[in-house]
Amino acid sequence: MRNHRTRTVALVSLLTASVLTACEGSAVLRSSSDSLGRLALLSDAKPGAGLDFGPIDCGADSNAGKTVTVKNDGEGPMRWSASLDSIAYFAIEGASEGTLEAGQSATLTVKAGVMPTSVEAGSVEKADLVITTDDPSHPAVHVPLAATAQGGTLELIAPAVADFGQTPLGVASTPIPVSLRNTGNAPLKVAVTSPTDTQFAFGWTGGDAPAEIAPGATMTGLNATFTAATAYVANSAGVIETTGAVCGVSAKAIPVKGQGLGGIVGVSPGTIDLGKVDCNTQGEPQVLTIYNSGNLVFTWKAALKDAENYTLSQAAGAVTPGNFFQLIVTPKALGMTKDLADNAFGDLVTVTTDVAGDVPHEVPVKQTASGAILKWTTVIPLAFGALPIGIASGEKFLTLINDGNVAAAVEVSGSTQFVGTSGSVPGGGGAFVSSVKYTPDTLGAQKAKIEITTAAPICQPLPTGIAATGSGKGTAAAISLGGPPRNRGNGQGGCILMANSGGKVACFGNNEYGQLGAFNVGNGPFVVPELKDVVSIASGGDFNCAADKNGAVWCWGNNRKKNNTQTGKLGTTGIDQTEVPTLVNGVSNAIKVAIGHNMACALSSAGTVQCWGYNRNGRLGDGQSTGNNQPPTEVSGLSGITDIAPGAGGGCARRNDNTIWCWGRYGRGNLGTCCGPQAMQVQNMSDAIAVAAETGYGRNGPRCGLRQNGEVACWGPASHGQLGGGFAFRSDFQSPVTVSLSGTATAVAGYVNGGCALMSDKTIQCWGRNESGQVGDGTTFEHASPGVVTGINDATMIAAGGRGACAIVTGGSVKCWGDYGLSSSTTPQAIPSF
Repeated sequence: MRNHRTRTVALVSLLTASVLTACEGSAVLRSSSDSLGRLALLSDAKPGAGLDFGPIDCGADSNAGKTVTVKNDGEGPMRWSASLDSIAYFAIEGASEGTLEAGQSATLTVKAGVMPTSVEAGSVEKADLVITTDDPSHPAVHVPLAATAQGGTLELIAPAVADFGQTPLGVASTPIPVSLRNTGNAPLKVAVTSPTDTQFAFGWTGGDAPAEIAPGATMTGLNATFTAATAYVANSAGVIETTGAVCGVSAKAIPVKGQGLGGIVGVSPGTIDLGKVDCNTQGEPQVLTIYNSGNLVFTWKAALKDAENYTLSQAAGAVTPGNFFQLIVTPKALGMTKDLADNAFGDLVTVTTDVAGDVPHEVPVKQTASGAILKWTTVIPLAFGALPIGIASGEKFLTLINDGNVAAAVEVSGSTQFVGTSGSVPGGGGAFVSSVKYTPDTLGAQKAKIEITTAAPICQPLPTGIAATGSGKGTAAAISLGGPPRNRGNGQGGCILMANSGGKVACFGNNEYGQLGAFNVGNGPFVVPELKDVVSIASGGDFNCAADKNGAVWCWGNNRKKNNTQTGKLGTTGIDQTEVPTLVNGVSNAIKVAIGHNMACALSSAGTVQCWGYNRNGRLGDGQSTGNNQPPTEVSGLSGITDIAPGAGGGCARRNDNTIWCWGRYGRGNLGTCCGPQAMQVQNMSDAIAVAAETGYGRNGPRCGLRQNGEVACWGPASHGQLGGGFAFRSDFQSPVTVSLSGTATAVAGYVNGGCALMSDKTIQCWGRNESGQVGDGTTFEHASPGVVTGINDATMIAAGGRGACAIVTGGSVKCWGDYGLSSSTTPQAIPSF
C-alpha cells in the first residue's frame, strides 16, 4: 500500500478573517484583503475535509472527477497555478495556471486513476492539490485528496498442499477438506476448476459452490480427491476463479500432490508395421517394448495368434519398476507368392500381465509381400527371316504384364543380335510393350530366347523366354581367295568384304590357325568380330590381312612357314599364330592390301608400296635378300603405283603410266624382264589397266596384266597351260603372251598355275592346271586355252587363289569352284549365307 503525506488544511489560519459560506453547493473562501486581486476558492470538498473520492474497486477507477474553482474577488488581476505534490495516482484535467481579471474564475477537475490490484483492501491513496497565487495574503492553499481501495482478498487457510501420499492405483483416496477466507473489505464469488491432471478433482459438499464469501468470512465444504492412475509423483493444482474486485495477494490455486502404488503396464508400439517386404527376402526383426512405469514388479506373457509368419524371442517374463523388456518379433522369410493383398502376412501379438484390472494388450503385426509378377501376353516364336549383316529388321512387339504391386524396370533382350526395348512395367496389371529388332552380326542361322531381366523383387518366377530366330545374310562388296603355302594343304580359304555392314569382313575355309578370326567356329563363313571400317581385304589361305579407312593394316592367322619358323608375315614377331587381328606397325595411309607367298604388301595413298614378312630372294623388293621377320619396308624404284599383286616369289605393281613393274625371285620369266636388285619394268606392257599374280604356294608362278583393249597377257612358266595361250609345255616366257580369250576382259585374277578373266558380258573364262576343277567348266583336265565357267553370266568381280576361284554375282551373292576351302567342285557353288 502506498502512503502519502497527510496535510490538514486550516483555512482559518491560512486565510485570516475569512468567511466560509455555502455557494451553489460548493464552499467559497473569500479574502478581506484590499489587494488588487483577491483569491476565492470554491470546491466539492466538504468544509475542512478536502476532496474524498471514497471507496474504489481494485483494478477500477472512480469514473468521475471532483472540481475546484479559483476566483478573483479583487479589483485587479491575479496570477495563479495548481499542482499535485504526488502524481502517482491523481491527475489534474484542464488548465492548471493563468491570470484572472477581477471577477473572473477558473475551474479545475481532479480525477483518480485505476486503483492498483496490488494494494491491500482498505488502504488509502493520498495527495495534496496546491493552489498558489500572487495574492500576498494567500500565497498557497493546500487541498487534501483521498481514495480508499475496495475488494476481496482470498487466503488459503488449510491445507497448504493437499497431499494424498501413496494410494493404490485405481482406488479413490479419502477427500481432503479445503478452507478459504476473505480477508478483504468486499464480498467475492468463488469457483474452483479441477487440475488438468485428471487424477485430481475438486467437489463441494452438498452440491454447488457457495455464491460468495463475505468480508472476513471463511468458506468450507470444498473437498479435494485423488484417484491414482500412475505410479509417478503427481503435482498439480486446482485453479481458483473469482468474480468481483480482488485486492492484494489473493490465493489463485490450491496445490495437490499424490502418488499411485502398483505396476503400470505399457506396450509400445501399438502397431508393428513392416510395410512392404520384398518376396524372397526376410523383413527386419522388430522390437516390442513392455515397460513398467509403476513402482511394483509385474509378470507378463506373450503369444502370437497363428505363428505362421513370425517367432517371438520369449514367451514370458517379469518387469521391475522403472524398467522394460524388449520382446523381439522376428518375421520368417518370404518366398514366392501370388498373395500380395495388404497385410496378407500379418499376425497379432497379445501381451497379458498379472496387474489387477490390466486388459490384454493386442499389437497387430502387419506385413505385405512386395514384388513384381510378370508374364508375357505373346507366346509365339518371333521369326525374323534372313537379313543382311548389319541391317536391322522391322519391329516385332511383345507385351509384358505386371500383376505385382511394384513397378519393375525391365531389360528385354535375347543376344547382341536380338534386342528389345527396355522400360518400366507398372504394378497392378500395368503393361509394357517392347519392340524387338533383329540385327544380324554374323552369317547363317541364329536363334535366341527373348528374356527379361529386372532388378525389381519378383514374387513369381520370371516367364520363360520366347524363341526368336533369324538368319544373317551377307552381301559381298569384294572378295579375296588364298591358297595354302607350298606343300601345306590346310590353308585354302578366303575373305569377303561385306557391303552396307560398316566395313565388316567374313572369312571362310580352313581355320587351323585362327584365320577366320576365332577358333571353334567351323569353316564359316564367319564374321571377324574385331574388324570394322575395312576398305581392302587379302587372303593368303593360312593368314589374312585387311586395311581400314584410317589407313591401318591388320593381319591374323598363321605367322610361320612350312618348317615352323616365324616369317613375320603378320607384321609382328613373338607370336606363332593369332585369331585376333593384329596391327602392322610401320604402315600408314594404306588404301589396298595384298598377300603373296609368306609375305604381304600395302599400297599407300601416296602411290608407294611397303612389304613385310619373308624376304628370301628379295621378294620384299627392298634390294635385300635377308630371311624372316622383316618389318614393313618400301619397295625400291616404285612411285605412282595404283595397283599391286604380290605372288609367288615376289610381286608386281601397276604404275599410273600404265606400265607394270615386278620384283623378287628371278626364274622362269616371272619378272617379265631380266633380273635386278629392285622392281623392274615388264617388257611390252605399257598399256596395262590391271595386274594379277599367282596366289598360293608356287615359287615362280605366272603374272598377268589386263590391257586397255580388254586383252589379257601373261608371262612366266607354261608347263600346265597357265599362260592361256593355247599351249602347254615346259618353257618359260619372259615376254607377255596374249591369253586366247573369246571376247573382251574387264578384270583378271591368278591362282596356282592358272588364271581367270571377267568378261565384259559378265561371264568368266579360266585356264591352266585344273586338278581341282578350278577352271569351273565341270572338268579336271588342263586347259591351255580358256574355258567358260559353267552357269555364271552375271559376275561383277572375280578372285582366285590356290586351287580355286570365286565370283561375286548380281545381288552380292558369292559362287566358288575348284578347291576353295569349304568344298571342292568343278562347277560354281554358292557360299552359304551369301
